[in-house]
Amino acid sequence: MAIPDGYDLRERISKTPLAQVWTSQNTSSQVVVLKIAADVPQVQKRFERELLAMVANANRHVMPVLDYDASRGW
Repeated sequence: MAIPDGYDLRERISKTPLAQVWTSQNTSSQVVVLKIAADVPQVQKRFERELLAMVANANRHVMPVLDYDASRGW
């Protein structure tokens, strides 16, 4: 699992074969939720489609995407 620079993992919320979800804190001291996809090409592609859909459908009912790095699975 690649932990992105600038984030300190706090508590794991969920773990599945596809991804792990953590509460974490970024360099701005924001507490955020970090989802890290499994290091499997098919999972990475699905994860990217999911993120693009979240960005395209941004509204008050969808969690905002603050950061994304396709090369690292988060």
